[in-house]
Amino acid sequence: MLESGSELIPSPGDAEEPRNRVSQVDDPITLPSIKITTTPGALYEATLRGMHAATVGRGTPEIYTLKSHAEFFGQLLNHPATFEMAAAKLEEIYAAAVPDETGAYRAVEREIVKQMGKHPMLRQRAIEIALSPKGYGMSAQPERHDGLEDVRALMQGVADRDPAPSADPVRLALHGVAALKNLYVSALLNISAGAQSRSGAARDLDQIFIVKDLLLDLVESIGNNDPKLSNKLLDIFEVLERWWIEGKKARGQIGESYISQDISKMVEFQELRPRLAQIVKHVRDVKEQGNAYFCLYRAYAEDGQFDLALDMLSQARDISHVVYNSAFSKTSASQPMRNRTLTEIRRIGGDQEVARLVVVANAAFEHGAVAEAQDIFTEAWNKSRLLEISGLLEDFVNHDRHIAQSFIDAARKLGREFDGMGAEEMLEAMRKKAHAELLALEPSSRVHPWVAQFADLVVLELSKSGLYEQAEELVTLIDKKSRIEYWGADAARMRPEERDKAYMQMAVGAAHRQDYQRIEDCLTKMGEFRPDAMHAVTNILARQGAFESSFVASALSAQQIVHADGIPQDRGEIGLTTRFLPIDQGEALLDLGKAMLEKGVDLERVGKVFKLAARVGLGSKTLQRLVDTVKQHAELQPLIVELLAEGLHNNRALIQQEQHAVILQALREFFPQLNEFDLDRL
Repeated sequence: MLESGSELIPSPGDAEEPRNRVSQVDDPITLPSIKITTTPGALYEATLRGMHAATVGRGTPEIYTLKSHAEFFGQLLNHPATFEMAAAKLEEIYAAAVPDETGAYRAVEREIVKQMGKHPMLRQRAIEIALSPKGYGMSAQPERHDGLEDVRALMQGVADRDPAPSADPVRLALHGVAALKNLYVSALLNISAGAQSRSGAARDLDQIFIVKDLLLDLVESIGNNDPKLSNKLLDIFEVLERWWIEGKKARGQIGESYISQDISKMVEFQELRPRLAQIVKHVRDVKEQGNAYFCLYRAYAEDGQFDLALDMLSQARDISHVVYNSAFSKTSASQPMRNRTLTEIRRIGGDQEVARLVVVANAAFEHGAVAEAQDIFTEAWNKSRLLEISGLLEDFVNHDRHIAQSFIDAARKLGREFDGMGAEEMLEAMRKKAHAELLALEPSSRVHPWVAQFADLVVLELSKSGLYEQAEELVTLIDKKSRIEYWGADAARMRPEERDKAYMQMAVGAAHRQDYQRIEDCLTKMGEFRPDAMHAVTNILARQGAFESSFVASALSAQQIVHADGIPQDRGEIGLTTRFLPIDQGEALLDLGKAMLEKGVDLERVGKVFKLAARVGLGSKTLQRLVDTVKQHAELQPLIVELLAEGLHNNRALIQQEQHAVILQALREFFPQLNEFDLDRL
């Protein structure tokens, strides 16, 4: 059972048994004495061999495996002895990636651009590929049956005039983009010519979009290493972004911008931020512009450049509540920062002002500034539209349900009321609303995602207040409606996902109360999402400092144990549903370790948790998170070889070579001498 103070960890006595067996012992975080004695060089060699086996070693490449081959030879570019061979192989792969209707060759192009862009000697070639991708100009215009011709002609013209064109890749890039201008003009001409040419126009505009993506891949590869080139490439990107939006509008389509997603990929490069801010300034879509500015705000704030961060915030015309909620609390540790942010929120105003104030109030409470949080919550309530309508309770749940949830939480945590409404009254209003919305659904209607999400939100808040019976009633109703939706009147055929998502919220609510018996009850009733539920529980308990119980929950999340009738069972005895595919089994342990770091727990204990996380198994992105965490703590860095070796041995990545790439890059960063690694014996 989950109990405060109990732990589940590998037992030293079970050294001969499978590594995923978990037993109970007295020491909450004691690992078996398994010591990896490999050296950085040996691990590097083993990882390269593993990557070769997962890519080139699989045999003759096809269009769907060429990308993996490019990933492997991209690694060999990092070593002088194999640089020329690897560059030649990448050219062979590029030549073999023949355009077809599947578009699979696009991924090959992107990977080659990424790999070449990292190396100064290949950047000119990377620019050429990015600005003249295969399939370019594939519209039904016979004079452009080979879309590479005009770009090649322009580039050849540069070469004829410049005896050493490779010395100025920026010049080459700017000449190359002139050919893309022809695409834009051609697209507009096709649009004006009538319906017969619209498909050609669409292809031309799609091509511009593809080149934008390739340029971003190139900028990501170069980053701060060559800021002059990176910023010039951003100049081209901005032009293409404008052409693409205007071309879409000319075709009568919505000119949607994804600029915030693009900006988020590049804000880590400090040298590029001023140019990125200029690009964002001219974005017409106010919501996308706001989200992009917030990406810059977060990047500057995380670096401690608060004046620049607030400058980004002040220029935004609109920033969604969701973006504030997902990012602000990570950059709001200081009261001066919160105060300056509040000033900008009040200045900007708008429909989202209340939502933003609530986010800042939550951040203040999380950092222990209770009086400050109470003042901001009061300001948010007074500015809310809730007071404008006499039917306060009904309007309360219609206004913004996540804001309503925040006021419930504030009333509960701060022990106060808002206009005579305490947490219980607010919660009861939300419960009635969720119940009515579920009942109102017709038997043949679809359970709208917003209805289900709202019901889940209410289940969470009811459980946080200990109102489990009322929460269970909603879960039962959700289950009934979701069965009707998918299986008609045949209730015997179950689709339990919606029910189990609701039980997951119930378990999380119980975790806030450290109600371990209720957590187990929810887990026992669930058929799906057990690892997800216990991962969420892990994070809640870890933030509360209940590390021992959090460790148990992380073991459940990793599927080291499962439950039958409330009793922990070995996975081999009863198993889990075959419909669940575990990837990052050790992710919950990683999150637990990071929470322990934030709470100031002894680094030796944290290191043990990280080692167990790597041993249980991490995917490539999660392993990268672990590497980034170790970089920030010198005391943990002696563990890096052992952690990476576990990452190689317990590779949980869906695409294995991505894990290999993370390990190789980390080894080169921690041990620079490996950049001269002798590959002759491989």
